[in-house]
Amino acid sequence: MLALGACVIACSSDVTTEFPPGLAPIEDVGTAPPIGTAMDPHPETLALDKGLDDDSNWVHAVGYVHGSVKDVYAALALPDVVADRHNVSSYSVVTNVESYDVSFRLHYKINNVITVEFEVTFREGRVSGTADAPTAVSLVYERTFGSNLVKMMRGSIEVNAVDDHTSELRFAQRMVATQTNEDNIAKWTQSIFASVLANVHGQPLP
Repeated sequence: MLALGACVIACSSDVTTEFPPGLAPIEDVGTAPPIGTAMDPHPETLALDKGLDDDSNWVHAVGYVHGSVKDVYAALALPDVVADRHNVSSYSVVTNVESYDVSFRLHYKINNVITVEFEVTFREGRVSGTADAPTAVSLVYERTFGSNLVKMMRGSIEVNAVDDHTSELRFAQRMVATQTNEDNIAKWTQSIFASVLANVHGQPLP
């Protein structure tokens, strides 16, 4: 089952963000945000760190989207936006699998000499603000069933309002799987970010 959590420490050590049960990010993200300019202090780019530690391959990333938290939340609620579409042979979706504002389960199939199948469960919800004007939302996911070639896969995406028209996304992702390293996770993270940008701006998914 997905781990439950009450709160995590936010960017500043003297500020605590209270997350609804089951929506706490998996860990703090230490990546510095993209550097802006006077003309564009919050550029639509992604700053990313990656590596391998004693637990797993990992990625931390921070990026900005020129869109409201409500618009970003709507994008992240679409399974096609968060699915690892370019690295699997096929996938199917089951929606409303848990009692959260948004939840779905992706069933992945990878055909490469042998067929590998596994499932990843996503849950998403509002952290602050109102339903019509959220100011922070959280997405968490975890591998919940399938081949032991994917031993562990979990992560979180935090979305916070910079202003009414700009959102900050913070990614924390971890994975232990055969023939998978931090570069694979980084490509997926970049794909999610690019897909959110495309959806928010009314463009086809890349």
